[in-house]
Amino acid sequence: MAKDGKIWLSHTGLENLGRCPRCFWLSYRRGIRQPEGIVSRLANRFDTVLKNYFNMYRPQLPPMVEGKLEGRLQDPFQEKYFVPIDVRYGFWGKLDECLITAPTTGWDIYAVNVTDKWRSYVSDSGTIYVKLQDNQADANQTIIDIDFLGVRAKIDGTNFTFKNQGSMTSHLVSLWVINSTNHRRYDLDIFVNSAETFSYIRADISLPSGQYFVKVIMERGNTAVYAAG
Repeated sequence: MAKDGKIWLSHTGLENLGRCPRCFWLSYRRGIRQPEGIVSRLANRFDTVLKNYFNMYRPQLPPMVEGKLEGRLQDPFQEKYFVPIDVRYGFWGKLDECLITAPTTGWDIYAVNVTDKWRSYVSDSGTIYVKLQDNQADANQTIIDIDFLGVRAKIDGTNFTFKNQGSMTSHLVSLWVINSTNHRRYDLDIFVNSAETFSYIRADISLPSGQYFVKVIMERGNTAVYAAG
């Protein structure tokens, strides 16, 4: 579980789903991992040796592959990659190495302004989703270089900040906004890991003027109250 509340799936996690669905559920919903078995560390050590060797020559190709491959090594190397699927799920993995080749055509510059139906590309936590996709598959690899990405958002809503000071992951299930004349309940489904701070935006919640309370209920029955006004 990441700070944005999204569940990030991985190759290993999906393999566990096939072997043991219950283990998969415990891992992603409760943070209970399977204990590591007895495995050889030789492959991990050999992988570290190769990565250090490639890093010695980065961004140039090392002599081991120079003349056999075209392009250059990514610098700095981004080992982890994250691909959002929707507002609740994403996929992440690790690369062994990344080779960059020169484009076959000139560079293009685009400016995009997206203002209609903002809820389709802004999550409740405020994360902006941007997807770049080629028009169609061809024989040449496409390289996209984003020099600047600017976002301006104007939202009539409320930004809540939750901080978990406990030792266990908290599952927030509901939120109440209470004043002298009104009691409003809103459903939540947010996981906040221990010692983490989570920012949560709700466009459908407007805080009242004057004195009011915000009460958050957790799955285990614990309650957190914030007083304002």
